[in-house]
Amino acid sequence: MPYVYYGIASIHENETSESASAAASGFGLRMLTRAISAYIELGKPLTAESEYRDKTPRLTGRLTAYF
Repeated sequence: MPYVYYGIASIHENETSESASAAASGFGLRMLTRAISAYIELGKPLTAESEYRDKTPRLTGRLTAYF
C-alpha cells in the first residue's frame, strides 16, 4: 500500500529559552500480512536544522517477521 506523509515539529527548552523546528515530507510503500510487516520510504527534510545540517533525501525501511 503506497502512502505520502508531511510532518512538522517544534521544541522549546525551558531552561535556556532556545527553540528549534523541523519539517519533512516523503512517500513509501507498506506491506502487512499475518507473517510479515515491511515498509520502505524516501523522506526529504524541508528544513536543515538537523544534526546532519543538510536536505539530502533519506531512504529507510524495516522488515519484521512474525512466527
